[in-house]
Amino acid sequence: MRRGVAALAIALLALAGGTVVSTATAAPQSAPTSTAPASNATASTTTAADTGTAGNATATTPPTVNVSVNGESVSDGEFRVLRDETTAVLRARIEADSGRSLDTVLVQVGDEIVVDPDDPGDSVTINRTLPIGAGNNTIRVVAEDDQDQLTSTRFLLYLERVPPAMDLETPVDTVPDPYQYENVVTNRTLTNWSGRFRDLTGFRDATVSFAHPGSGDVYRTFSVGPDPSFDKEVLLRYGRTDVRVVSTDTLGNRHITTFTTRVIDERGPSIDLGIDETPLESPWYNVSAAVSDNVWVQNVSVDVLYLGRTPYQEYGRHYEPVERERYRHSGERRSVSFEQGVRLLTGRNIVSVTAVDHLGQETVRTFEVDYYPERERPPAVSFLRNATRIEGNESAFVSAVVTDANSDLRRVIVEVENLDRRQLTDVESYRLDNESTFLFERSLDIAPGVSEVQITAIDGERNLTTEHLYIDTRAGRQTQDPPPGYEDVANDTDDGTVDPSLPDGPTTATPDRPTTDAPMTEGTPEGDGTATADGSEGGTDSGEAATATPSGGPAAGGGGLLAGLTSLPVLAALAVVLVGGGYYVWIKLTRV
Repeated sequence: MRRGVAALAIALLALAGGTVVSTATAAPQSAPTSTAPASNATASTTTAADTGTAGNATATTPPTVNVSVNGESVSDGEFRVLRDETTAVLRARIEADSGRSLDTVLVQVGDEIVVDPDDPGDSVTINRTLPIGAGNNTIRVVAEDDQDQLTSTRFLLYLERVPPAMDLETPVDTVPDPYQYENVVTNRTLTNWSGRFRDLTGFRDATVSFAHPGSGDVYRTFSVGPDPSFDKEVLLRYGRTDVRVVSTDTLGNRHITTFTTRVIDERGPSIDLGIDETPLESPWYNVSAAVSDNVWVQNVSVDVLYLGRTPYQEYGRHYEPVERERYRHSGERRSVSFEQGVRLLTGRNIVSVTAVDHLGQETVRTFEVDYYPERERPPAVSFLRNATRIEGNESAFVSAVVTDANSDLRRVIVEVENLDRRQLTDVESYRLDNESTFLFERSLDIAPGVSEVQITAIDGERNLTTEHLYIDTRAGRQTQDPPPGYEDVANDTDDGTVDPSLPDGPTTATPDRPTTDAPMTEGTPEGDGTATADGSEGGTDSGEAATATPSGGPAAGGGGLLAGLTSLPVLAALAVVLVGGGYYVWIKLTRV
């Protein structure tokens, strides 16, 4: 009968709004809901009407109920979310009023009664793990004593079984369903991945990994947590990459999703030129640029063309400041910078910078540079002493470089004279066509003792430069200044035999002597200018002929200089080079 009364009391409470029927479990993506109990069930103790002897009503006290879940007290009508545990351990202490006993004690989860002791006595303690499920769970604890006094405590527990979801902001926005991702397409390998993870109970951690397709080899990974927001820079591999996201919340709910990213490059490199507008004092110009690409800069080249003439192919006019290198998964070739010195010609020059990416897509930037130098600057002659060497008493390998800032070299003449014998042992002449640089590397004939090597350079404006090198076979060394004891002899050499005021022109020899008319090519010697005593030509057999002048007769172009030699007991051999109608004369004296 007591249990029937308790059941009837529970039914009456339900009709009065003091109880809550079991709540349906929420869908996995649903947020938890809370239903507040009716006002007459908010107190921690809900009692039935007091009863007593007619005319002698006495106050009664219903049973007391104290409830906790997982060690934390729970009050009637409370809504609680389980954030760190997936189980709910109920502890309840129920006591009847003094002098009374408990008739009924019930613990109900939803529609299921999970605790119903047979003989609770005047007090009972309950320890029980509640069989809760995902979503909302309605828990009720009911106690009734032997005087039909009833107490009911009801509360809601929410257990989440939904894993975290990732809201991706870059490189693309997340689609409405955060558990399904479309493939990500981007035009660059260096990408920014930002967003946040959402979870109701609490986000714990996540791992995002990037792998080569097919092989599964992970080449980049970043972790998130405990802060659910993230902002990471990732260097993707060109082409396709498989992305895997593993996220976990504080309840251990775990979610794994995969999708694909693809890098598609449809644009060539960009070039940022650093144009120097400082007035030029020399033909050397510094080209600088910063080149960048979304994936990879394969190579960069610089070309210089001369406006107003057909494009010339002179060496050094095409440059490769950034050499070709094939693509690999690296960020080092996404941007490159360079400085490249180029040589200009007089007038307007077109400089072009060409950048090529890993797919062969080209970008070309061009600009113009005007160079109008001072025309009176003479050429420069420099002996390369480290490369020059003595090869014996009768030969020396001489290396020298001749430059002209105006790119207007016309002629280079090399003379070798033995200062001990006052004998010219070698002469070579080179015609040039507006060159900027001439490299001389050749073995020259010398004689034992001290020999003077003289190189003369002439430009198109008749500017002339002469430099000397002294070779001492006895000491086995070379010097820029004459050795001791040879100062007067060296200073007595005739540096004025080449007249720069004479116009350039074809090379001829004295008309009354046999000559060798072999064709002369650019950059090749015109002859060594030596002759034998009988008038026949010696030395080299190509280029300009050298003639012998008999004693007592002036050589053409020699004038009084040769007339003074007629009384000397010598055989005069003349090396004659004509420049623009005038004669350059070298005299080789051999004692009889």
